[in-house]
Amino acid sequence: MKIFSKLMLFAAAALSMGMTACSDDDPVIPDEISISPAQATVGSKGGEAKVTVTSSKDWTLSYQANDYVTVSAQEGKNGDVVIFSVKANDKHEDKTFNYDFVCGEEKASFALKLTRKADDELTLNFTEGANNFEAKGGEMSVNVVSSENWTLQGTSDFVTPSATEGQDGDSVKFTVAENTETVERSADFTFVCGEKKVAFQIKQAAFVETLEIVSNKEVRHSYKAEDKFAVTIKTTAESRAVSAKITSATEGWLTYTITRPGNDGNLISYFKMTENTTGAVRVADVTITTTKGATATMKVSQLPKSEMSMADAAFFVGAEAQDDYAVALNTNVPELDVKIEGADWVTYKNFADGKLHFSVTALPAEVKNRTCTVTVTEKNPAENIAAVSVSFTLTQKGASLINCVADMRNSRAFFKTLNNRNALHDLKKSTIECLVYITDRRTDGTLSSIMGVEGQYLLRMGDAGLPWNQLQVVTTDSFNTITSEKMQLKELNKWYHIAVTFGIGDITVFINGEQVYKKSSYGNYPSFDITNEGNGDENTRAFWIGYSYSSDRYFPGYMSEVRVWNRMLSADEIKAENHFYTVEPNSEGLVGYWKFNEGTGNIIKDHSASGNDMVGQKNVSEHNGMHYGVEGMNWVKTMVP
Repeated sequence: MKIFSKLMLFAAAALSMGMTACSDDDPVIPDEISISPAQATVGSKGGEAKVTVTSSKDWTLSYQANDYVTVSAQEGKNGDVVIFSVKANDKHEDKTFNYDFVCGEEKASFALKLTRKADDELTLNFTEGANNFEAKGGEMSVNVVSSENWTLQGTSDFVTPSATEGQDGDSVKFTVAENTETVERSADFTFVCGEKKVAFQIKQAAFVETLEIVSNKEVRHSYKAEDKFAVTIKTTAESRAVSAKITSATEGWLTYTITRPGNDGNLISYFKMTENTTGAVRVADVTITTTKGATATMKVSQLPKSEMSMADAAFFVGAEAQDDYAVALNTNVPELDVKIEGADWVTYKNFADGKLHFSVTALPAEVKNRTCTVTVTEKNPAENIAAVSVSFTLTQKGASLINCVADMRNSRAFFKTLNNRNALHDLKKSTIECLVYITDRRTDGTLSSIMGVEGQYLLRMGDAGLPWNQLQVVTTDSFNTITSEKMQLKELNKWYHIAVTFGIGDITVFINGEQVYKKSSYGNYPSFDITNEGNGDENTRAFWIGYSYSSDRYFPGYMSEVRVWNRMLSADEIKAENHFYTVEPNSEGLVGYWKFNEGTGNIIKDHSASGNDMVGQKNVSEHNGMHYGVEGMNWVKTMVP
């Protein structure tokens, strides 16, 4: 899988550099080689060292011959084991022999150390710091250089040596048990050879108890009483060592009861809450602790007995008849009374799945628009509690230029195959444009991809050290990044039209028809090529819309009217009436036109003459280091303009 992934990366990189001569039937296998181990030590009396070779092709061994080491093979294939036979060292100095395993243009180096001949000597060789262990314990080895046989003195209740005596060149493996105490500890040993003694100490860090809340750390409950509100925790402590402290402005409504073992090695902490009859939200900060000092915190909110709210006070429906038009309603009220004032064209059906469902008749041709008011009231409220209600307007409008867009917060699109590759290849002059609508605010420093090819020519928002809504154009010219303060998309829930024109030595950025950036003599970037096809995995540097490099670089909102031209549009063309919302598919120089208005399925039609349809994906997930998507798109009905 590793070599296959690198093959795909190599192919994508070759395409982005204009390497069109390679055939899909003749893949190039990259040079790749590694060895294990990369270094070894042999005692002064000589011995053997074995090296396992992993390579993508046949390998050869490059080295300078010497009088001490004989090699079992000087060439071979993947998986071979090479034996280095070492003679005794007759010199009073260490010797190091270097070897290079070569596979094409790649190599892996092996260092073989032969310890010096020892006369009245006792020396310990081990990796620096290897005798300092974490609480979980482990193993380390010490190689002994001595002029005669040696012994090991010292005992420990947590360290076990593999040998207590030996000769020059022997190694002792020290096995360190796990430390379950909250204090660090050490074990002292002494190597003895004749009159010589060398102290050796192993140190181990203290055990640090851990505690993590696995379930939600911010929980909202309904007004109803609950005897067993469960919180799942992961900890190194036993259940009887866990307790909880509750801090709230309103005391007594939330109490901790007990912690018991759960599934998968986790623990379950149980709480009890009384019914909320106050009409107000009750909030508690909960700190779960262990007897050894590990802590984790969470927030628990209990809603009032009745709640009703809506995201907006006005909603719009298209001119066509709709049997099921849904409006989201946030409420914990079990029964609703819905009244519609001033309209016989809207009929209330039911409340299901958190939405009010209506049927709407078609708008008559002679009517431009019509509006009604809908009032939703709690039915049969609790005694002495006032009924809650909300009102909103519902407006039916005539046909809009755009009635459906793609929600790219969990969607992305790419070419699985190209019907007309030449139309998108080597665009020495180009314009890319799109409509975007940001719904979610992201953290500064994050990246949000709009369209392009990672590492070649990419339109995106944000970057390390920049605001999350800073528009950027990134190219391959020494990875140049175009950034300007005027290129910030500052408002949420607003449509922005973005256009970038590009020609050799000239790049211009427009937002909503206004020029916000222009630069001439821009680098040496020769052309724009988006013929990169993909197979849907994250490692493919294909031409993507709403994605690049990794799934956390999604676009936080809606997209529509994505276009690619093989010419530089003028400012007047970009600002032409309704250009933001639609263009003629046969327009001069239009080589890619994806309206993102399908509403169903996973195919995004190319409305230009090129006919290069795209494939949409959603629900991007990770598996074995690769990212995959389920074919499909998330569609949103709207009315623009």
